[in-house]
Amino acid sequence: MKKTGKKFTAIIVSLAVVAGSTIGAFAAEKAGVTNEYISYAEEKEDASVETTVEEAVSENTVAAPDEDVSGDEVVYVFTDSNGSVEKVMDSIWIKDGEDKTQTEADADLPLTVSVKYSLDGKEVAPDALTGKSGHLKAEVSFTNNRYEYKEINGNEEKIYVPFLASAVTALDGEKYSNVTVSNGRVINDGARYAVVGVALPGLKEDLDISANEVEIPESITIEADVENFEEFGMYLLVTNSVFNEIDIDTTEKMDELREDLGKIDDAMEALMNGSDELYNGLGKLLDGANKFNDGMNQLSGGLNTLDSNSAALVDGSRQVFNTLLATASEQLKASGINVGNLTIDNYDSVLASVVSEGYAKKLAYSTVEAKVKENEGTIRNAVTDAVNAQVESGVEDAVRAGVEEKVTAAVRANVEAQVSAAVESNVKNQVADAVAGQLGISVEDALASPEASAMIDQTVAAKMASDEVKAMITAQTDAQMASDAVKATINAKVEEQMATPEVQALIESTKASKLSSDEVKGIIDAKTQETVNAKISEYENSAEVQAQISAGDKKILDLKASLDSYNTYYQGVIAYTNGVSKANAGAKELNKNMPELVKGIQALKDGEKKLSDGLTQFNDEGVAKLNDLVNNTLEGMVERFNTVKEVSRDYASYGTDGKETKDGVRFVYKIKTVK
Repeated sequence: MKKTGKKFTAIIVSLAVVAGSTIGAFAAEKAGVTNEYISYAEEKEDASVETTVEEAVSENTVAAPDEDVSGDEVVYVFTDSNGSVEKVMDSIWIKDGEDKTQTEADADLPLTVSVKYSLDGKEVAPDALTGKSGHLKAEVSFTNNRYEYKEINGNEEKIYVPFLASAVTALDGEKYSNVTVSNGRVINDGARYAVVGVALPGLKEDLDISANEVEIPESITIEADVENFEEFGMYLLVTNSVFNEIDIDTTEKMDELREDLGKIDDAMEALMNGSDELYNGLGKLLDGANKFNDGMNQLSGGLNTLDSNSAALVDGSRQVFNTLLATASEQLKASGINVGNLTIDNYDSVLASVVSEGYAKKLAYSTVEAKVKENEGTIRNAVTDAVNAQVESGVEDAVRAGVEEKVTAAVRANVEAQVSAAVESNVKNQVADAVAGQLGISVEDALASPEASAMIDQTVAAKMASDEVKAMITAQTDAQMASDAVKATINAKVEEQMATPEVQALIESTKASKLSSDEVKGIIDAKTQETVNAKISEYENSAEVQAQISAGDKKILDLKASLDSYNTYYQGVIAYTNGVSKANAGAKELNKNMPELVKGIQALKDGEKKLSDGLTQFNDEGVAKLNDLVNNTLEGMVERFNTVKEVSRDYASYGTDGKETKDGVRFVYKIKTVK
């Protein structure tokens, strides 16, 4: 690069000055980021951060999808002690209420940050520093990941997005001493050191500047003597907005001068040659100005007439609008939606709330509820009949069960007596045979003998009282009771009992008592309400009612759209009449000043010759010398610098899907504290 490169040393120095100012602000206000956000980002560096972010910014608004997002965009980057990314958050996501963060795998950051630590000249892992003493060095380096290919001086070159990267940390004065920083400043207030360092990663390559021309810092090194190391952490601010607004002054915009220089030479010659034509043209302009003066008189009169009718036009439009609003209010009231009187100022919000608050739904549901309750008596009668039938059936079943229980008990007693008698007879015969055999007499003689008969009866009684015989009697009784014949007997006796007047009277009296009880009345009330509620729910969820709700909402929206359309016309009338008023005032003012304009044109014509002479002098003494200056100094540096600025402006957002933020994007890196 030739001597022109030396001139851009001033530009780099200017960047350093701006950087110092920016870092000062960052040290005071943490990079100009709202304290609410940075403190939020620091305090919420955990798994629940995405949830509370939405709450922290719920009152912020988001621009429409087809508009640029307004305000700053701040990207918060949380890294470990070596600069490896752990989590990324974007203020745009926060404002939009997006539950979103990025990890290193899905982040696409413009700079890759690396932090290395050494103690007494030897590289040390961060977790091995605790309690150590010696000369500490922390080196922060950057890799620029954002670039575009641009044509410069006929060659396609890789141009990085220029970033100003600044590191900020505070060191305890009792632990640290002899603190220095490359490319920055150290301030000691007696208790602690405030350290600020600056780097411009990628700018050296962009400007094609070698170290012997001007040194551009690309990393930041902080050094200090430390005693019993406890903690060390820092923030990084990364921004390209500094380059978006910095511009070289007029004398340095040589690329534009080179492009226009030939045009200036040609234009100067044409300007001088056209001096006579200009003079003649000024004469014609003077004639035209006189005619224009006459036309302005006519225009002013016409605008004055229009302006005088503006008030009537606006009043008429307002009356029509108010009539439409009154009609709409009555229509809503007639349909059961009473929202008061609609006005020009409130109709939009009122109708919007009618839809959002579900007036059509409420109206439809209230209609359904009223209709169902109209038939509540019929529903109650049906429920009463059903409950009564169930109660009556239950009473009959209960009485039958009681009768059946008594009949069954009586039949069992009879069957058991018969079985017992049969068993006793068999037992007596067996005992009589045994006794007769022992005595050597016949059974008849044994039964006739008082002594033998007494022995037989005693033995039979003992046998009948034994568990074995009792079990046999029970088993035979159960078998008899399970027989079809006995069951038929029981059923016949039950039906016979059920038909008796006494049982029928019992059934009727029990029914009457049950049906008049509070319990049954409560059941009827509960069943009636349950049926009413079920009917209401059924009708509310029916396709017919849902269609009515949709139709009601559509009518409200159509009504609002119709009123919006007339409101557009009404506002247009107001804007038109205001414009007529301003045009009328302007025309009057212009008409008032037309004589001065004519005089001015006359003076311009008279001074045209002086202009021609001045142009000749300017060409000889100014343009020619400027041509020599530009040709001797222009080597493409201005084109290169402006290309860098263009690439910087192209990078205007991180997390807004390509939409530019109004004030650009900044990155705040929080390097995890080494402890």
